Amino acid sequence: MYDFINNGDFPDEQRTPYRLVRWWLLDCYYTYCRSKIRNTKTWGKGWLPNEHEIHWAYEQCEFLYQYPIEQLMLEVLTLILNAGRGPSTVELYHRSKIAAILKENDLREMLQNLPVEERNEFEHDLKLLNLM
Repeated sequence: MYDFINNGDFPDEQRTPYRLVRWWLLDCYYTYCRSKIRNTKTWGKGWLPNEHEIHWAYEQCEFLYQYPIEQLMLEVLTLILNAGRGPSTVELYHRSKIAAILKENDLREMLQNLPVEERNEFEHDLKLLNLM
């Protein structure tokens, strides 16, 4: 479990750490699923074709982050949580956003500025998606 009291500080007092980007995205994901259960009063019913909780969660977080590394983290997390379940256009959309971020910013430089533990975790996810 993430310890927000001892680990919730921002490494450079501005940038949101990877764990918090993930936590906020997952919190939105959770909120959406809860609302579906509450609003439909049924379990597993009421979902529309191609409706995915990650899309709603992403929309809630999409404009929260100002730094390219944070934006990259959000895109990577969204692809992982989508896990190839959506239409191919969804994956293409997020991969094109990633490509645009990397066109404007050097990945090595962005990673170099992360604390070691955070960098290792993020690099693992980048490699998982064949982005590194």
